[in-house]
This record gives sequence, structure tokens and C-alpha cells, in this order.
Amino acid sequence: MKSKYWIYITIALILFLVFTPRQIMYPDWKYLGWLMFGVIFFLLPVSVFKTVKNYKPYGALAITLAFLTPLIFGPSFGIYHGYREKQQLLKNGIWSESKVVEKKYASHRTKSWLIKCSYEVCGEIYNTSFEKDSLNQYKIGDEIEIIYLRGFPKIYRLKDEWGEKF
Repeated sequence: MKSKYWIYITIALILFLVFTPRQIMYPDWKYLGWLMFGVIFFLLPVSVFKTVKNYKPYGALAITLAFLTPLIFGPSFGIYHGYREKQQLLKNGIWSESKVVEKKYASHRTKSWLIKCSYEVCGEIYNTSFEKDSLNQYKIGDEIEIIYLRGFPKIYRLKDEWGEKF
């Protein structure tokens, strides 16, 4: 009898990717963010490989599916969660002001200016990640409108990004 544990593990990992808790998507501890990378690029391909290998002993099919898994689930994960965040922001988003607190030029990645903003929610200060300032229009101290999610302010979009993407 073939072991069915690998198919259960694969299904559990896929469900984990679909229903990822916000605390894991937006961790306070930066190394927890690597968990999603490990699931998509290591655990899920291994479990797909083991599952297919249990039912089809042909190695080529199992290896091919294992290599295709991150190519399918990586972008799908980003698109799906981006869509969910957009819907949540449309429904429960609150517009506020944020201040540019840091600016740098990223020559190695995007070859553009990046800004980091700070905003306050219920007396607590939150900082954005570095966001693209492609027109180089902001200076430190400038104010930018931001929409954040009521109840979980770590989900946000700057006004420029909101207008471009949504």
C-alpha cells in the first residue's frame, strides 16, 4: 500500500498558501518572512515530488512537476494575495497622511529612488517598506496620502501606487 501522507502534506501546504495568516505575511520578526519562501521553493516542490513518485514511479514526471511547482505557485500566491488586499482596502481602507522619513537611490535593483514613509494609527507609529518614487518628486518631510486597512494597518498602499495599480 502506498503512503498517502505526502498527498495530505501537499494539500495542507497549498491550503496554507491560500489562507496564510496576516501575522506570517506581515511579520514583526523579519526572518519569519522567509517561511513563505521556504514553503514555495522547498517544501511544496518536495511534497509534490514525493506525492507523484508514490503514484507514478517514473522519475521524469515527478521531477518536472517539482520544478514547475514554484513557477506556478510563486506568482499565483502574489497575485491572489494582492487581489485580496485590494478588496480589503476598498472595503475597509482608511485614508490618512504619511511623512517621508527616508530616501535612497537603489542602483542595483530598480535603478530609481525609493522612499520610506511613516504613519500613525491609534497612537502607534508604522513604517512602510521602501516604495518606488520613479519621478523623484518627494523629499524627506513631504506628506503623502496613504490608505491602510482598519484593524491591520500593516496592509497599506501609498496614493501614487494606489492610483497606478488600482
